[in-house]
Amino acid sequence: MTDQLMAPLRSRGGIPFCIDLTASGNTVLVTPAADGRITLTYLEYSSGGADLITVAIRFGAAGALYHKNYLKEGGMSLRNLIQAEISGGYGEVLYGNLSATGTVAITGRYLIHTRGR
Repeated sequence: MTDQLMAPLRSRGGIPFCIDLTASGNTVLVTPAADGRITLTYLEYSSGGADLITVAIRFGAAGALYHKNYLKEGGMSLRNLIQAEISGGYGEVLYGNLSATGTVAITGRYLIHTRGR
């Protein structure tokens, strides 16, 4: 089967999301349909907490951590992932992950690929 990219989203750089993470461990960022696969095109972290905190993303609850950053209050990290996208598997949830309780905003854009029919 081949992937079919949702054409209208390609020209706009994807679907935006912005979520505040506060709990340690995984927090759901995006949940695709069973036949959908997420591809990140942009990712931004910003910290509002006073303590040093580690933030990362992962596909699946126990998947490898990607784009891991150490942030202090006011710290920020930006990544334009066009031409360097990372994708999860079909139906695989995208999570944000914090090393401890804190306040980190994650902003991003993603595309959804669906299996060919």
